[in-house]
Amino acid sequence: FTLGATASSGLAPSYSVVPSLIDVQFGCTAGTQCAGSTGNASTLQQSGPAVIGSAGDVWNMVSGVGGLGTTGTNVPLTDSTGTSSPVTVSWTSDLLYTVGTRPGNFGSTPYRNLMSAYPVNHVGQPARSITISGLVPGAQYSLYMITQGDVGANSRRTSFAVNGGTAVATTAGADIGTYVNGQNYVLLTVTADSAGVLYVVWQVVSGEANVNGFQLAGNLACSVSGSTVTLSGIGPCTIQASQQGNANYSAAAPVNRTFNVTPAAQTIAFANTIPSSVVFGSGPVALSATSNAPSPSFTFGTTSASTVCTVSGTTVTLVGIGTCALTVTAAATGNYAAVSTPVTLNLTITAATQTIAFANTIPSSVVFGSGSVALSATSNAPSPSFTFGTTSASSICTVSGTTVTLVGGGTCSLTVTAAASGNYAAVTTPLTRTLTINRSSQSITFGNLVDRVFGSGSFTVAATSDSGLAVSFSTSTNTACTVTGTTVALIGLGVCTIQADQASNSGYAPATSVFRTFTVYQLSQTIDFAAPSDRPLGAAPFTLGATASSGLAPSYSVVPSLIDVQFGCTAGTQCAGSTGNASTLQQSG
Repeated sequence: FTLGATASSGLAPSYSVVPSLIDVQFGCTAGTQCAGSTGNASTLQQSGPAVIGSAGDVWNMVSGVGGLGTTGTNVPLTDSTGTSSPVTVSWTSDLLYTVGTRPGNFGSTPYRNLMSAYPVNHVGQPARSITISGLVPGAQYSLYMITQGDVGANSRRTSFAVNGGTAVATTAGADIGTYVNGQNYVLLTVTADSAGVLYVVWQVVSGEANVNGFQLAGNLACSVSGSTVTLSGIGPCTIQASQQGNANYSAAAPVNRTFNVTPAAQTIAFANTIPSSVVFGSGPVALSATSNAPSPSFTFGTTSASTVCTVSGTTVTLVGIGTCALTVTAAATGNYAAVSTPVTLNLTITAATQTIAFANTIPSSVVFGSGSVALSATSNAPSPSFTFGTTSASSICTVSGTTVTLVGGGTCSLTVTAAASGNYAAVTTPLTRTLTINRSSQSITFGNLVDRVFGSGSFTVAATSDSGLAVSFSTSTNTACTVTGTTVALIGLGVCTIQADQASNSGYAPATSVFRTFTVYQLSQTIDFAAPSDRPLGAAPFTLGATASSGLAPSYSVVPSLIDVQFGCTAGTQCAGSTGNASTLQQSG
């Protein structure tokens, strides 16, 4: 923004930034373990000028932690007016040494308290560090490293290197009452790195290395060019307006004006790599976000029930289907304020695909008549609910519940669907499987037939099939008999063969034909033939009138007369022979 100061002379004022100042002393506070002549004595806090300060400067006294107070981490610092700043300090040392209130050579100096404690680096120990963070990236600062220790003239020497630059070492120390650049302090002109950090490496050159404290001067919040002010950090910004005068006007008394630069609004958003929807079971979702602030620190969460999702760190765990309402906030960082009102994003968790299959216990083929077939299926979903059916005609098979009833031979096309279960979607497109129903064999039972006398009339035959289907009859001996349905008619003499068949249906294959044979015999008949009366020779011819019981016309023939003669020996007749005169027996018949 542009400044608008005016001078009563009408001459244009010039502007400059009054540098901010941060004063730091190392000390041992009550309860902190420190090394030194007075043990854990509390260090007296410095006030007032030291090196470049002015009366009333506020000093930050930072205390070590750990064994002998060797380290400090991200200790917040105020500026020399006591106003909070974004700057923090961390450090390492061999130990923090305190001398308490011992006056020594410097008891009457204004720096007495500043000299009462300091971190130490000994010969043979690794170099130590002081890290100053929260500065304006790329800004230039004046850094005063105070390294007197607790004595006057001494042989202690310390070197300092900032952000990898060339090390600068002190010479032999001067008396405490007088600060001499290069002896008991060094002035370093330094530039903060891209993260706004000054990384100071300090180590012993001879004797031991001491750092009583440091002062940092520079523009923490703003800079000015001409009349334009650029805001570069948070904190107080003091602008001095001056007018040097000219031939007609003397120089004006400078006027300082201070304002506070508050943290910029931090704008955050969920990264566009986060999907709007995911499928349950597809694994966790990684969360990330963007910010207009450098090095943002996000906190992710969810307002949804734990039955839908949970968030831990940057990971969303999918627990169930539904809407997972994600939240993100951000901590204050650099010159940017915290985002405490959560930014939200809805992540839709859709049902997982349910995969179903017919159980492998279902046969691929069965024989008709072997009984019903039980159906079952498998699913990747918990507690699945299946619906079985068929697309085949009811003349082949029917399905009720989990049972297939075999109605006839052929292909039974089975189907199965599944209702939605838990976090798994329904399967509405039927899964199909074929069940081949093979026709069953059948056999005919046909008893033997007895011989028949021609003319005895028709009769019925009976046979059965173990399929229960009706048996049909036929004959190929049509000169002796005919068959109509189950009725056999005798039409002539001879052998009659009856064939029994069952031609099959959808469930049964044709039965093997069974043949039964019987003989048709002639019917007996009698002739009614009255004896003709005696007639004299020469009588006229006459007609015979015999009849047959069959109704057939009799035929006639003359039975020739017969005279039989045997020779024999009768009683009283002398005959020759083995028996003498035995009588001969008369033949009859």
